[in-house]
Amino acid sequence: MSAATDSLCVLLLGVSAWLNLIQSIALICSDAVVLWSALALPRPAGKMHSATHTIEDIAAAIADRLNHTLSSVDREPLIEQLETIRRLARELPVSSSTRETLATEAQKLSDIARDVVVVYDNDNDNDDDEDDDNDDDDDADDEDVATIDEEVASIDEEDSQPEAWAIQAPVSRVQAQNIADQLQPIITSLEAACACCYAPKDTDDVIQTVRILQEGMGLPLPIPWHIIELAEYWVRSVGSCGTLTVGAFDSTIQEELCCSVRIPLHVKSYKPLRRVVFTIEAHDQGWCNSIDDGSWTWFEADSQAAWRRVIVRNPPASGRFHTYRIQWDLSLPSDIEVDTQLHEWLGRFPAGEELSVFARAQFGAWQNFVRKVVVESYSACV
Repeated sequence: MSAATDSLCVLLLGVSAWLNLIQSIALICSDAVVLWSALALPRPAGKMHSATHTIEDIAAAIADRLNHTLSSVDREPLIEQLETIRRLARELPVSSSTRETLATEAQKLSDIARDVVVVYDNDNDNDDDEDDDNDDDDDADDEDVATIDEEVASIDEEDSQPEAWAIQAPVSRVQAQNIADQLQPIITSLEAACACCYAPKDTDDVIQTVRILQEGMGLPLPIPWHIIELAEYWVRSVGSCGTLTVGAFDSTIQEELCCSVRIPLHVKSYKPLRRVVFTIEAHDQGWCNSIDDGSWTWFEADSQAAWRRVIVRNPPASGRFHTYRIQWDLSLPSDIEVDTQLHEWLGRFPAGEELSVFARAQFGAWQNFVRKVVVESYSACV
């Protein structure tokens, strides 16, 4: 590599003005849409991320509360909006920019949730006919006011009383319309994020973009390769499954295959797998003798190329669906501590290798209820 090329690489990697210039030129070339997609993608993401209470959880919690506070006519449009938010959040490709979008919109959704208040009764003794003369005093002692934000924060604690709705604070039609008006911008933002995110469908897509950078713009190698890598312009492959249940009867581990994804054949020969993202919606049986004994329902990733690795465990004694989004990265910024075992695990996957996700349960009465599993692999081609 010549000294001139080295200087150009340093300039490209270190000076944002140089990238802005490339973007400006790209806008006027005949293949601007493809090139802009490559350049507009975010920089490498951080370490493994796990979120028990995601935007999907918040939306589901709001829907649950609205089901107790609105008539079917008034709540159906809101429920539809909330389901749209959950769907868009699931479909959004994982990147640093989309994570920022999800975090921002989740905060907006939490702000909306704080305005939705329901009064519920903690007294489940079914002694409604007793002490009628003291009903007013009992109500003052036993009723709590909880916002959605508090529910999501303590979702496991409330699992022990999922049917405790005794008294409801109705949401007026004016409030319902106000909620609808606040939900719509969140939907618009997520739709825009989905439209802006583009992942190459195959190796040819990546090679074509490299050709545009090299031949159309006159950038010498390896500058186009650096741009592709910094833009995380990797081929995305997806596997998914729907509802299934795994139940254990004794100490023997029971498992079911959820889904698999295959690394494309025509990718880099050396460590092509750059990222794996797992999106899982699941919960256990909802009770146990003691949560101190840990959780015995979980998910694992498996492959012939590498050893089994635990993805996530369900919170013990939680009968409410949780959404987990787990991201494993091979390439990390220099300021993030590298998980050497994870780095070695990801580096073992060659082209054409299959990665599978298994739901597992162990010991009597433990059950793993799965609503959905999605696994995404991102592979480098150049």
